[in-house]
Amino acid sequence: MDVSKTQGLWLLPSRGRARTNLKQFFAAAKATGMSTPVAVLVDGEDYAENHEAYDDLDMPAGSFVHIVNADCCAEATERGYHELCEDLDWIGWIADDLVPETPGWDVKCIEALTGWNFVTTDDG
Repeated sequence: MDVSKTQGLWLLPSRGRARTNLKQFFAAAKATGMSTPVAVLVDGEDYAENHEAYDDLDMPAGSFVHIVNADCCAEATERGYHELCEDLDWIGWIADDLVPETPGWDVKCIEALTGWNFVTTDDG
């Protein structure tokens, strides 16, 4: 799969971790050359309380913070999926405690898709 010719999005639900986990994730993502977009799914109350930290995240091009009305990770993911993922070629899900290590990991995961499978990094 030629990722440059596809449209997709990583969904990354988080709550109250912009200064810690998300900052660490995006630093590692940048160090490994992440080139695909991320939607950070954040509850509105959390964003209101921590908007400076979310706005200061150094994210890959095309990435953004998306406000959802959600009390948990599953609810945030579901809302993000329904609001953002219609007609995409691929969708990925990232936990906010992920720390990428492999150069180009995001593209490698996407290239392993066959159209019906799931791909996981399986902790390294």
